[in-house]
Amino acid sequence: ILDQVEFMSCQGRLSEQRKERLEEIKRQVLEIKDILRG
Repeated sequence: ILDQVEFMSCQGRLSEQRKERLEEIKRQVLEIKDILRG
């Protein structure tokens, strides 16, 4: 049971990291678009 809980928490952490990375990529894309427009 403990192994399952640890696995679940690891999965949750991975998804959180992925969300943060996606937000960073979105920010970078917006910055690049602004630069191209400017």
